[in-house]
Amino acid sequence: MHAGFSLTVATIVKTIIGTGIISMPYVINQLGWVLGVVLFVCAAVFNQFTSVLLLKAKNLSGHSNYNSIFYSIWSSKMAKVTCSLMIVLSNLGTCTHMTNQASFSSSSSSPQSGTSS
Repeated sequence: MHAGFSLTVATIVKTIIGTGIISMPYVINQLGWVLGVVLFVCAAVFNQFTSVLLLKAKNLSGHSNYNSIFYSIWSSKMAKVTCSLMIVLSNLGTCTHMTNQASFSSSSSSPQSGTSS
C-alpha cells in the first residue's frame, strides 16, 4: 500500500462519519425525539446514497483517490486543483465545527462568573 491509498481511506472515513456524529445529540435535544429521529434517518439515507455513488465512481474510474477520480471524470488539471481545494475546505470546515463544539461544550458546562442575583 502507498500513502495515497491510506490518505484516501482516512478522508472517506472522515467524510462518511463526519462531525455530524459529534453534534447529533445536541441536534436531537433541540429538535425533539420525533423530528430528531426523522432527521437522523434522512441523514443516514443520504449518507448511504453518497457513499454508494463514491464507490461506484471509484470502481468505474479505476482510481483510488479523489484527485485521480476527478481527473478521470473531467480530464483537466483544473479538476485536480478543484478537488484538492474542496478537500482542504472540507477539512477546514470539520476543524472549525469541532472547535466550535468544543468551545460550546466547555462554555455551557462552566459556571458563570461575575453574575449576582
